[in-house]
Amino acid sequence: KALDNKQQLIDSRAATQFHGLVLRKGVLAPGHIAGAKSLTPDLITFNKQGAAFFYAPKVYQSLFQQMGISSQQPTIAYL
Repeated sequence: KALDNKQQLIDSRAATQFHGLVLRKGVLAPGHIAGAKSLTPDLITFNKQGAAFFYAPKVYQSLFQQMGISSQQPTIAYL
């Protein structure tokens, strides 16, 4: 129903879960919701000396543009 309302779905789990290669405990079906885009944790932050850091805003703008993610469209993100 979310996609019928022009909302974009963002799956922020690991790529192995998004593609259904690994099934996390409590998950009934492998893979992702049809139409969801994968935004894995390693794309959101980077590690430096054991700490997680965010990238500069321009990095996210470029990434989202390449992935077809709009900042102007309602979004549902899930893990």
